Amino acid sequence: LADRVNVYDIIVPTSIDITMNSGVREELSDTVSDQKDAISYMEGRIDYGVKVVSIFDTLKAHKNEYIYYRTDHHWTALGAYYAYCDFCAAAGFKPLALSDYELVSYDGFLGTFYSDTNSEKLLQNPDTVDTYRPRGDYSMVVTDNSGSVYSLPVFFDESNSQPSNKYSTFISGDNQLSVITNNDFEGDRSCVVIKESFGNAFAPYLIPLTNLSQR
Repeated sequence: LADRVNVYDIIVPTSIDITMNSGVREELSDTVSDQKDAISYMEGRIDYGVKVVSIFDTLKAHKNEYIYYRTDHHWTALGAYYAYCDFCAAAGFKPLALSDYELVSYDGFLGTFYSDTNSEKLLQNPDTVDTYRPRGDYSMVVTDNSGSVYSLPVFFDESNSQPSNKYSTFISGDNQLSVITNNDFEGDRSCVVIKESFGNAFAPYLIPLTNLSQR
C-alpha cells in the first residue's frame, strides 16, 4: 500500500508524561511505564514505508499550555493543532495559523476523570472545549452500524448538552464511518484517517487540505 499512497502514523501520548507534575509522575514510575520509551519502541518497529510523525517532544515543549483537559483523558483542540503542524511538516503542507480558524467554545465540560472519580476539585474546575473551525463550505455524511446513512455537522453544537458530552462536538462523536467533503476543494486529493477518539479533535484540521474519510 505504501508504495502507492503516502501512509503516516501518529501515536498520541496521554497527559501523564506530558503535563503531570514531575513529582507525582515519579511516584508512579514503578507502576506506570515511561510513555516516551513505549512510543519510541512502537515507532521503531513501524515498517513498509510508513512515515512516522513523532509528536511527543512537540507536546512536551507546550506542556504549560492548555493542551490536555483537566477532567478528561483527551487532548484539547490546541494539543491536536500542534500535532497537525507536525503532520504538515512531514507531509509537505503549510499549516494554517490558528487565527485562520473560527474559534467556538463550550464551557462546563466534565470528562472521564470526573465521571470515574466524582472529584469535588474537578467539579469545581470544569474544562472548556475550544473548537477551531475551518472557514469555508464543508459537510459530513455518516454511516452507522445498521448501514443507515445520514448527515451530521462536522462540529456538533454542544451548547445545551450534558457536561460529559461536550468533547463529542468534534466530528459529532465516534461514528463507524464518516465522510467529510470540502466543497471548496477543486483537486482530486483525498485521505483516510483510521483513528480512535483522540483523532476526533485532529481530523477537522485536515479539511482545508483535501476531502477526508475517517474510520
